Amino acid sequence: MNTTQFLLIVGTALNVISIFGFSGAIGPTPEESIFGEIWHFGTGENVIHVLLGTGMLLGASLLSHSAKRISVMAIGILGILFGLYSAIGTVPKGVVIYNVGLENPTDTLLHLAIGIFALWVSLRKPPIIAPL
Repeated sequence: MNTTQFLLIVGTALNVISIFGFSGAIGPTPEESIFGEIWHFGTGENVIHVLLGTGMLLGASLLSHSAKRISVMAIGILGILFGLYSAIGTVPKGVVIYNVGLENPTDTLLHLAIGIFALWVSLRKPPIIAPL
């Protein structure tokens, strides 16, 4: 996978998740989410996800290769930081910061997975294709 593909796939996924979040299918509270306590997004999280997802989709077509690489690397660093922030337990259960609750363990795993994957995509060497 290259940086353009990452931006397109993850950007689309974030927008789809936001649509489900805004519609009430996965939030804004655990009681309203079809997944209950396991996975729910508050309004603040949905706004952040739709802005980030839309920015990623725009970046996939408008940014240069090096700018895409830096963007994906930044997404990776932010994903890992948010994952670690919520995993370490500095956010007590039920506490929201700017209407964004990071107490959910599934959110932690998702942020860490996306962050690690983004760093891998941004740092890996492109395959060398031998001429025919």
